Amino acid sequence: MGELQGPTRADVDLLHRTVSVTKQAQEFADRIAITEPKTKAGRRVVTLPATITADREHHLAEWVRPEPAAPMFTGPNGGLRRATIYKEWPKALAAAGVEHRYRLHDLSHLANTLAARVPGTTTKDLMARIGHASAQASLRYQHTSLDADRLISAGSTRR
Repeated sequence: MGELQGPTRADVDLLHRTVSVTKQAQEFADRIAITEPKTKAGRRVVTLPATITADREHHLAEWVRPEPAAPMFTGPNGGLRRATIYKEWPKALAAAGVEHRYRLHDLSHLANTLAARVPGTTTKDLMARIGHASAQASLRYQHTSLDADRLISAGSTRR
């Protein structure tokens, strides 16, 4: 959640399709404090898929103030509060036609599981992308699937 509340316009590089994760937000009752990520591994540059370039450009143009320190995501009163995210998340799922009540945090698990399926991806690659300092943490974010079991049974590692 803190990594969602922390990025600014300056953290997004449209040319190279990256976002720099250099800060996070810690939410308190009376304020949001911007801090460094919890671990050194949390500081990283993540490449974003080319398929969402137009969406990123639209978001920046429509919703983010022009100054470099402008937050990437804001709520109705400025800073993006956890309560706002939790209130709007079910509405976003419904608008996308998703019936299951997934938690926002489930996206981290999904992203790491899908990334692990890219041929040639190593545990260290996954650790660097998601910002984990240990293999155990990265493995907790990976899940198996029936499709993977069928591929293993067929003797294939291609997905």
